[in-house]
Amino acid sequence: MKNNFKLFGIVVLIAAIGFSVMSCNNGSNNGTGGGGLSGTWRGTIQGQTATVVLTATNWTFTIHGLSDQGTYTVDGITARLFSTTFGMEIGTAVLLDSNTISITLNQNSDFPGTFTLFRV
Repeated sequence: MKNNFKLFGIVVLIAAIGFSVMSCNNGSNNGTGGGGLSGTWRGTIQGQTATVVLTATNWTFTIHGLSDQGTYTVDGITARLFSTTFGMEIGTAVLLDSNTISITLNQNSDFPGTFTLFRV
């Protein structure tokens, strides 16, 4: 009977470790959900203060009285930004570290280029 309790304890321990590994975030956040990208980010774009707010699935970009918004999908540390204003993908956001993102806006946006923003 004592050996059965030891065996049961070992099985429970292995199961707990297995479930912990399976539920662990491996850095990939495929689909929606901002992960480390969610938050308010600020920086300078073409001499103007820009603010980007990323929630779990949406983003808002504001600069010099202009704004745009949309949704995004995440693959690892990269988000693809889709504009509801323009009806198409306008760029990407890459998490460089916990306080810095790099935003690359393509020619479909009003401010094409690559910009660094910092968590507020």
